[in-house]
Amino acid sequence: MKILAFYIILFGISSLLACSVPPPENNQDEQIESDTTVKGNVTYIDISDPLDVELISEGKIIFEKRCDNCHRSDSIKLIGPGWAGITNRRSPEWIMNMILNVGVMVEHDSIAHQLLDENDVKMPDQNLGVDKARAILEFMRANDLKTVGSKDEGDTKN
Repeated sequence: MKILAFYIILFGISSLLACSVPPPENNQDEQIESDTTVKGNVTYIDISDPLDVELISEGKIIFEKRCDNCHRSDSIKLIGPGWAGITNRRSPEWIMNMILNVGVMVEHDSIAHQLLDENDVKMPDQNLGVDKARAILEFMRANDLKTVGSKDEGDTKN
């Protein structure tokens, strides 16, 4: 029994350590508007078709380095929720704010707070710049086309 408890604790610690991140990268090339009255800093993201292949590739690399320890690209919950269909459930701005401003979102956004309650773990701050978060968003959009057959149908409010 003690060995089982040891392995459970070891898994929990290793999961937390796997979500650690390097120092922040500050690159503000992506168009954003800052407004302190909104839940996060990102109030507008210009998404377009066709999908940006370079951004998808960069987003996939970031996903594999920073996200897939806690999230899967399908609908299966790992530590956090699976990503399949996320761009059909949430607006690009909500997704970007969740990536960039998770603390603010959990504090002020009811959906983010509900996700925290459901998953019992707050997503760690990834210390990403807007450009890297935008690449993750593009990867999510491509992933949604592949996994659920549609993208970008998320509510503009959430």
